[in-house]
Amino acid sequence: MSEQSSTPAPNRFERILDRPLPRLNAETVIFCVILLLAIFSRFYLLGDRVMSHDEINHVVPAWNFYEGRGYTHDPMTHGPLQFHLMALSYSLFGDTDAASRVPDAVFSVLTVLFVMLAYRRYLGRTGALVAGALFLISPLMLFYGRYTRNEVYGAFFAVAMLYLTLRYLEEGQNRHLLWMAAVTVLSITDKATGYIFTAELMIFLAVVFMWRISRRRWVKPGLITPFVILLVAALGLVLGGVLVHSSLSAVAAAGTTTISAAEAPTVEVPAAQPNAWMAYLLVGLGLAALAGAAVCFVRGLTWRVITRERSFDLIMLLGTLILPLLASFVIRFMGWNPLDYSGVNLMRSLAVLGVLAIGAGALGMVWKPRVWLYSAGIFYAIFFILYTSLFTNSGGVLSGLLGQLGYWLEQQGVARGGQPWYVYVFVELPMYEYLAVIGTLLTAIWGLVTALRNRPTKAEEAGAVLSEAAVEEEIDAQLSEAEIDKESGLPLPEAEVAAEQTIQRPPVLGLLLYWSAISLVAFTLAGEKMGWLTVHIIVGMLLA
Repeated sequence: MSEQSSTPAPNRFERILDRPLPRLNAETVIFCVILLLAIFSRFYLLGDRVMSHDEINHVVPAWNFYEGRGYTHDPMTHGPLQFHLMALSYSLFGDTDAASRVPDAVFSVLTVLFVMLAYRRYLGRTGALVAGALFLISPLMLFYGRYTRNEVYGAFFAVAMLYLTLRYLEEGQNRHLLWMAAVTVLSITDKATGYIFTAELMIFLAVVFMWRISRRRWVKPGLITPFVILLVAALGLVLGGVLVHSSLSAVAAAGTTTISAAEAPTVEVPAAQPNAWMAYLLVGLGLAALAGAAVCFVRGLTWRVITRERSFDLIMLLGTLILPLLASFVIRFMGWNPLDYSGVNLMRSLAVLGVLAIGAGALGMVWKPRVWLYSAGIFYAIFFILYTSLFTNSGGVLSGLLGQLGYWLEQQGVARGGQPWYVYVFVELPMYEYLAVIGTLLTAIWGLVTALRNRPTKAEEAGAVLSEAAVEEEIDAQLSEAEIDKESGLPLPEAEVAAEQTIQRPPVLGLLLYWSAISLVAFTLAGEKMGWLTVHIIVGMLLA
């Protein structure tokens, strides 16, 4: 009998230690230097600076939450995400000034890291490192990466939303839709700017969808003219209704009087609201025309062709998830108060909320039932967990669904800060973020010159359209030959996935330039203009 060796076999951790290290190259070294500088610049002497007024407004509720006194969502201090992260930081590191800023510093570092790793796919190796370096040295990104506010979270979520958009447009993988649902709801639980991000993204996706769908052949060409007429009529009627309503609201505001009780705060008493039936009629007719245009669109192109467009998938995902949260718009349009949670007004608000929720669910189930159910589950699970303060504050349901957006809609007329319209264009950006602005302008010029230089001829463009049509016909043939589900009468999901998973070139430059421009426009038009909001404007610029 041979003598067995007494040396034990190496365990899993020892095998890891035996692995040879990869050879370092310049890219790895630069990556590590940028990451280390990001960590150092965000965490060094993090608690030494005195807390500002705005930081205190966030620190006190978070500290009370950490102390066990609970947390009640207040739209004035934005979403609940920050307070949960700060309370967690207190639990891990103690209730210090530095601990208050740790979540912001972590998200600031994560933004730099995410840009260098994820955007390597779209900006290239050099481009990703340059973008990471720009996020590192950006004065506003650095300052608010060491400041107890919500901005740095929003910057990270915006970067992630842009990446997921490009990734889904490229590959069409359902897992990216699930990640988009999670990132979108986290952005909304951060602050109301999440609604702006979602609107900006949906506008871009709508343009991409209409451009791509215009290259498709209609099964029933005779429906093109009715579709265009109904669509234009719908847009005109809805816009007219909104303008009529705005003029009526301005008349009512002009007649507002102020009364004051001896021992009560000042109370605003609006004048009698003029008859708004014309506005309601116009919007109602506009929605009816829009429904007619949708019918013509689906019948003319077929549902299969429409749902094969990945931009349409993202529009349906974001639109159906966010639709119930837009109830405050409808409630205010009807002349009711979305912040009044009592009596008849609450019943009205719940009715509007219910109608929008049912409509969103119906659209989602018609679109992609399985994907929508998973996405909605992720979205609203995160939403309710945070807005109810880990199920300790049932009132957070209403304040999240109605109060968060409703409060900031009211604040648009207040225009807190009193800044002029040009504060971002001529003050904030030129003074602090001139590198981002100059780089974006040069990128736009380079993109325009390149597009003009490489502009395809009419013959090449026609060939591209025919080639794309051939690909569509091939996919249709594969789906026709696929095994059919007996219950739904549709090809099995596995067959659809196999047939439709083709790589498409995403509009990287177009999205980044669009995001830079639309963010500047959106925050310029917003009633409240504050220095910290410039963070959301420069995200696209730093990437571009």
